[in-house]
Amino acid sequence: CESQRGCGNIDTVCGRCGPMQGCESVRGCGNIDTVCGSCTGTMGGCGRCSGCKDCKTFRCSYTKGSYWPMFHNTGTNCGSAFELPNNHGGPVNLGHGTTFYRVDLFSQPPPNEEKKCYPKGRLDPATCADTNKSGWIYATNIAGEKVSIEEERGKKSCTCNDGTITCN
Repeated sequence: CESQRGCGNIDTVCGRCGPMQGCESVRGCGNIDTVCGSCTGTMGGCGRCSGCKDCKTFRCSYTKGSYWPMFHNTGTNCGSAFELPNNHGGPVNLGHGTTFYRVDLFSQPPPNEEKKCYPKGRLDPATCADTNKSGWIYATNIAGEKVSIEEERGKKSCTCNDGTITCN
């Protein structure tokens, strides 16, 4: 190091002439690598710096201004052939590891008993037993949806795993 620092000064930093570089000041001499762009960074979930992907869906309707039939579209919009329903339409972001249900919707006979709604005893049978209902929805809280007891019984358990939805 005498040629860089002047005669008589032969000390080195991290095995070379000059100051610590990059992550050496954080991790110690000789280790200048980074993880996910940071000296102290750690790999996110699913083996990526950005972490695991969410499952992005959009609740859509086949007809404009109508509540039914409804369905979920994987992605960030309904597509040009579909419209947002009047109620509860729009994006439904399901986080990685989230568990939820797929509920198939189907037309019910005209409502005549409150017990047809889920949960039993719910007082809005006109919507949970809608004769025009069809399609399907993803639901994290089935009791908060307008579904019948029969529809709730047919639910399928689903999970979001790194951007992919699987149901059984």
